[in-house]
Amino acid sequence: MFRLAALAVLCCSAVRAQVVTSVQAPPSQIVQVAAQPVHVVQSAPIVQRVIQTAPVVVAAAAPVVEPAYPPQPYHFSYTTVTEEGAHSHEETSDAANRRQGSYSLSIADGRQRIVRYVADENGFRAAIETNELGTESNSPAAVQIVSTAPTGPEAAIQAEAYLSRTITGFPYYRRASSKA
Repeated sequence: MFRLAALAVLCCSAVRAQVVTSVQAPPSQIVQVAAQPVHVVQSAPIVQRVIQTAPVVVAAAAPVVEPAYPPQPYHFSYTTVTEEGAHSHEETSDAANRRQGSYSLSIADGRQRIVRYVADENGFRAAIETNELGTESNSPAAVQIVSTAPTGPEAAIQAEAYLSRTITGFPYYRRASSKA
C-alpha cells in the first residue's frame, strides 16, 4: 500500500513538473489526443452452479434371524497366580440355564475374598467370605458377608502392618510416628 502511494506521488509530481516546464517554455508542437470509447461486443458468460443429485433408494436390511438354541450345560474354571497373589473362577450351568459358581482372590499380604453365587429363576444371590478389615457382618443387605477379620488389638496390629507398607501408584496414608 505504501509503495502504491509513493508511486502516485511520484507520477503526480512528474506531471506537475512537465506542466510547469511547458508553461515556461514556448510550445513547439501541440498534439490533441481524444480518448475513444470502447464498445462491448460480447459479455462474459455467467457461471451458474448446477448440483445434480441422484435419487436415493432406501431399503431396509433383511432381518437376521439366528436360531435359538436351548441352554447347554457347561463347566469352566481357571486360576491365575502372580507375585501379588492368586485369582480363580469356577462356574457350572445346567440344562435349565441355572448357574452356580465361585471366584476367589488371595493377596500376598494374607487378605482373602471368596464369593460363592447362584443365578437362577429366583435371581442372583451371592455369599462373600473374607478376612479383610472393616467387613464385619452388620448390613441387612441381600448379600451375605461372612467375615473372619480379626477384631480388637489383633485388628489394630494388622491394620498398622497394612498401613505402614509402601503402595506404589495409589494414594495411601501413613500414621504419624509418636516418637519425638
